[in-house]
Amino acid sequence: MKDENATTDELNEVETDLDFFLGFLAESFHNESISGYDYNNFITYMDMIIRHVTNGNENERNLVKNMGGHVIVTEADKIFWAGRDEGRAEGRAESEELLAEQRNTIADQNNTIAELTKEIEELKAKLNQS
Repeated sequence: MKDENATTDELNEVETDLDFFLGFLAESFHNESISGYDYNNFITYMDMIIRHVTNGNENERNLVKNMGGHVIVTEADKIFWAGRDEGRAEGRAESEELLAEQRNTIADQNNTIAELTKEIEELKAKLNQS
């Protein structure tokens, strides 16, 4: 790839490999196997590898353009994603707590209903004896 005279077949092979890798990354992100932070880091690393193997020649511009261009990840992006991931974790924990509280409330209500039902049955029995 460092040679600008690489054949079209060679470039197509590299593009196919990069397309496969990019598709795998996108699928992994979609399936939440990797975070947005990791996804963007992998894209950045892929750009760095392209830059390295092409040594800045015309092949680099073609490959990067075909891969969707350079991805720039700012520090603000990283902070945002970290906060989002932390917020999701906190949200899950809060949801689990609320669900546990609701289950306890339902169990308490069921116990109260059972006790009241028993009292009603006892009162009915006493009325029938009278």
